[in-house]
Amino acid sequence: MLKAAVDDGVIAVNPAEKLGRLLHLGTSKQERQENIKAMTREQRFNFLQSASHVVPRYYPLFLTLAGTGLRLGEALALQFVRAWLLQLIPTITIANNIMHFIYPRGLN
Repeated sequence: MLKAAVDDGVIAVNPAEKLGRLLHLGTSKQERQENIKAMTREQRFNFLQSASHVVPRYYPLFLTLAGTGLRLGEALALQFVRAWLLQLIPTITIANNIMHFIYPRGLN
């Protein structure tokens, strides 16, 4: 709202700009990065193995996410006709870019 007022020339400066950083209300980039933890190989293997038994319908999605690093939205946008996971070298085509998929050890 205040940014719009600055843009419209109603006020000269946004008094709330950078206020959160000044008062230390948000977390720093370093703190946010520390909260993001990737699974270890063993955790990923155990997760995928459990998923294959507990939610077999979603196992291909989880396997694709774990093996490719795709974001959820990107993985959900994949079309079945563009994924060839049973070939000698599993391949997924996304927007004309070819991605080779390597199965995690012990799952193929």
